[in-house]
Amino acid sequence: MKSFLNARSINVTCALLSLTIVLFIVSSASAQDRTNDPKLLKYPDLVALYENDEPSQDLQQRLTELLSAPFVDNSINAQGLRRTGSVTNSLRVATWNIERGLEFEAVKAALTNDQRFFRRLTPATRSSNFDLNAVLDQARRLSHADIVVLNEVDRGLKRTNYRNVARDLALATHMNYAYAVEFVEVDPLTLGTETLEGESGSDKGEIVKNFSVDTSRTLGLHGTAILSRFPLKNVRVVRFVNQGHDWYADEKKAVSALEKGKQKGAGIVFSERIVREVRRGGRMMILAEVEEPQIPGGVFTIVATHLEQKTKPGGRLKQLEEVLKRNSSYRASGCGCRRYEYFRDGFDAHVIST
Repeated sequence: MKSFLNARSINVTCALLSLTIVLFIVSSASAQDRTNDPKLLKYPDLVALYENDEPSQDLQQRLTELLSAPFVDNSINAQGLRRTGSVTNSLRVATWNIERGLEFEAVKAALTNDQRFFRRLTPATRSSNFDLNAVLDQARRLSHADIVVLNEVDRGLKRTNYRNVARDLALATHMNYAYAVEFVEVDPLTLGTETLEGESGSDKGEIVKNFSVDTSRTLGLHGTAILSRFPLKNVRVVRFVNQGHDWYADEKKAVSALEKGKQKGAGIVFSERIVREVRRGGRMMILAEVEEPQIPGGVFTIVATHLEQKTKPGGRLKQLEEVLKRNSSYRASGCGCRRYEYFRDGFDAHVIST
């Protein structure tokens, strides 16, 4: 808990490079809900995706399908009921970068307004600027959200106890969810294949052992999720043309650089290994539609994305332009909103009322 409290103080925040757009549309959804989730990759597939710059045709096709199709589950809250406390004739939308779900219990407590969880925190687990009353108020407000967009969401990774983070949070909050894979994590450190070649020291064996993974549970998925008290319609994934950073080729070059950089010193080299992330995939946006009679036109669209941090501002601008171009027809229809409300705490989080 301590690292989470220091970094976020349980603030209801979203990442600087996250973006959630709620767009109001005159027409109704035309596409059918997806009924079949994309097929998952197996552990040998993940290893092959790291080792082979050009995967086999079959593996490349399965990877493309996984990166192109969302996971959708509207059975958790089939009736689309709102939680008691939502404001009449309003829609509350929150967005939060949960940093992979590393502090899952704290995130769940905030989303479900589990005030006892935060009251149980001892002074030793709190940061110096921890404000319990502010935390409890943020959890209360967040728990009233009708839609929650989550960035940096893991599935099947050791660092988050192999959880299906999106599904588990949806179950805890009694919300439907959609999940899109942004990256398939294939770094040797993530897959447990790192041998620390070139490293020495009496603790090397213990470190390698700590990197080991359960191959039967490792799926390597990392992406964006939308939780909703309403059924999510016409969910689709659109990948950016302008990526800004190649998380496979560019990051894999760092591996070779490390092998040649032993003169830097073992400590520096080891630190560089830790921050390296070799991934397949890239930045994208996930779109979903919700039907609500009280919204002008009866339907609105959620567009959620996480812009690339390893690029210059111009690279992120190009991605934003893709978002606007992709959704220009929605913007042209007008939103018909009576009021927008925003609250800021560190980075942006949004509450939008109609």
